[in-house]
Amino acid sequence: MKWSLTRTLVLILLFVDLSSVRAAETGSSTQPQRIVSLTLGTDEILFSLVDPKRIVAVTYLAVDPGVSHVVEQAKQIPNHLHLSVEGVIALHPDLVLVATYTAADVVKALTDAKLPVMKLALFSSVKGVEQNILAVGRAVGEEARAEEIVSEMRRRLQRIVSRVGAASTRPGVLFYSPTGVVAGKETMFDEMAVLTGGRNRAAEAGLVGHQKISIETLIQLDPEIVIVSDWNPEEPDFYQKLITHPALGHLSAIRNRRVYAIPEKHLSSVSHYLIDGIEQVARVIHPERFDAPAEKTAQPEGGGKR
Repeated sequence: MKWSLTRTLVLILLFVDLSSVRAAETGSSTQPQRIVSLTLGTDEILFSLVDPKRIVAVTYLAVDPGVSHVVEQAKQIPNHLHLSVEGVIALHPDLVLVATYTAADVVKALTDAKLPVMKLALFSSVKGVEQNILAVGRAVGEEARAEEIVSEMRRRLQRIVSRVGAASTRPGVLFYSPTGVVAGKETMFDEMAVLTGGRNRAAEAGLVGHQKISIETLIQLDPEIVIVSDWNPEEPDFYQKLITHPALGHLSAIRNRRVYAIPEKHLSSVSHYLIDGIEQVARVIHPERFDAPAEKTAQPEGGGKR
């Protein structure tokens, strides 16, 4: 199944304390003033929506420059949390932001403690992320600002789509991780590939979600372009290992020097910053449609790293 910008999605929200959330959504004087964010995506969204003084905690990832767009802002927040129920409760928050991928036992403990919890659920499409931003905007009483952010996302995306729309080819592209995981149908990368004028080889092969494949399957898929993350702390030399792998010398992407490392913070973002990732993917798939490369970095021997 293919995602599109016009696809209608339903936002799943979990409100434990309905009265406090209603107050936030109506912009009353009881707007949340002690917000705790337990996902990097909501960390990034919040810093574009509210005065940082209203944020009492963000995730530990928010200060990691490898994955976060809000490092400097996050450094000003006193608490950088892992999934600590006790740590959250001790902060006496009036709104806690979580996601469907937040550990279920943590969410249950927070709701059992009668904290107002908001759960976001849409992370596999641009439209879903837009809906998340609008929902957070309502919850924190910043609807107008949220709408501005979404409007700017749409303007930028339209410019990108217009550029690649005139491309004469749609090359096969694949996201590939150090563990051999690829992104198939119903993933953000699948939508990225389609929007940027490519064909997701994993989706074409019928793979759904994020799945691990063998080297043999990678060879069979034979993508024209391979995209990897530049943030691989457990295997920092993954890019070099991939482009020099003895079994992959005939892979089209490697043979034609079209293996690209894209910043993880752009590639995996589930906030408004995901548009940066979409633009970078567009630039590596269709560089001829852009005036300059997405990032001016050295091209290591054996491939073009961006």
